[in-house]
Amino acid sequence: IVAFGHEATELPFEMMYVPAGEYTFGSDDEIRSIDYAFEMMKFEVTNEQYLQFLLPLLEEGAIYIEYPSGENNRIKGYYSGNEWFAPGNYEFLTISSSESGSKPIYVVGGNLFIKEGYGSHPVSAATLIGALVFAEHYGLRIPSYQEWVKAARGNTGNDYPWGDEIDA
Repeated sequence: IVAFGHEATELPFEMMYVPAGEYTFGSDDEIRSIDYAFEMMKFEVTNEQYLQFLLPLLEEGAIYIEYPSGENNRIKGYYSGNEWFAPGNYEFLTISSSESGSKPIYVVGGNLFIKEGYGSHPVSAATLIGALVFAEHYGLRIPSYQEWVKAARGNTGNDYPWGDEIDA
């Protein structure tokens, strides 16, 4: 999630500053440049953060749970649209119908829960529309591919800002 001119203290997650300038792109380390600075979330959106975003919307009726037959249920709601998507109701997230289901967020009796131990895991089963609505909720947007690369690789010429290897 990317911010422009946002105060990190206003947001319920940590943002990192990415300066304008050159970065390496692709396997041939092509030099490219982004002429603006931006901020990006330091970590992926977690199940807990996504649930905290959903709960007030569910309470006010802005989103709803769809219960099709089978194991998976859906959180759906209205999206105002953009250049790729028309305004309308869309799926935001697929959830399980019980704690024993395959998704970390589940519903019981109309209430949403997170499986124990999965609160700090990156949210899974969110749709692109769900990500767009989450970002817009906080006055942010989804980063471009080039912004992801600059944030991930830095301007060092290495595969990662710290070098070419990952030490687990």
